[in-house]
Amino acid sequence: MDETGLSTVPNKLPKVYAPKGKKTVSKVVSAERGQLVTAVCCMSASGIWVPPGLIFARKRMKDELLYGAPVGTLKMNSDTGYMNSELFVTWLRHFCEFVKPTKADRVVLILDNHASHCSLEAILFAREHSIILLTLPPHGSHKIQPLVRGFFFPLKSAFANECDKWMVNNAGKAITMKEMAALFHAAYSKVATIQICEKSLACTGLYPYNPDVFTEHDFAPAEKPTSGVRNVFKSTAQKRDTKKKNE
Repeated sequence: MDETGLSTVPNKLPKVYAPKGKKTVSKVVSAERGQLVTAVCCMSASGIWVPPGLIFARKRMKDELLYGAPVGTLKMNSDTGYMNSELFVTWLRHFCEFVKPTKADRVVLILDNHASHCSLEAILFAREHSIILLTLPPHGSHKIQPLVRGFFFPLKSAFANECDKWMVNNAGKAITMKEMAALFHAAYSKVATIQICEKSLACTGLYPYNPDVFTEHDFAPAEKPTSGVRNVFKSTAQKRDTKKKNE
C-alpha cells in the first residue's frame, strides 16, 4: 500500500494537438490554486485491489464529497489532507474487512516506513489481526515500492486527462472537492488492472522474487566529479585570476 496526492489543478495536463505551423493554440485551464486529496491504494500479487481510500483536508467530512467514488471507497479527513497515525489504523480496519486475514492465513502488507505507518497502535492492531507489516528501506520507494514504480504515474496521467475533459465540458468552472471522487473513479477504473499489478511487482523483484532485478549501480552513491570536470573548473578559475591581474 501507499499514498499519493491528487490536486484539483493537475501539474501536467495532456498535450494539445494543432495543425502544423500554428503558433497560437487556445486551451481551457484552471486559474485556481489547487486543493489536495490523498488517495490510498493497495494491490496484491494476485491482481486484487483493495477499495481505495480518499483523504480530504477538512475538519468535518461530508458524504457528498464521496459522490461518484469507486465502490467501497473509504472516506477520511485530516487537517492537512495527508495520512497520519490515526487514519492509518482506520485504513487497516478497512483493509481487514476486505482481505480477512486469519492466524492460519496471514497477510504480508508492504509499505514504506513513514512515521504514520509505524505507530504502536498500528503495530499492535496488525499483530492482533494477523497482518505482517513489512516496511521498505528509507529513500528507496522510487526503486522498490510497486505502486510508485508502476501505478501512480499512469494513475496521475489518467486523472489529468479526466480533469482536462471536465474543464472542456464545463467551461468557466473550476474543479472543486465535490468533483474529485468522480474524476478519481474515472481514472482509477482505467489503470487498476491485473496487468499493472503484475508489472509493478515484477519490476521491483518482489513477486516473482528476483534478487537480481537491481545491480550495485542502481543504489551506488553519487560519484565525485571526474578529472575532466575538475580541469574545466581549474581552467576557468585561472582565466578569472589572470583577468583580474591584467585589470
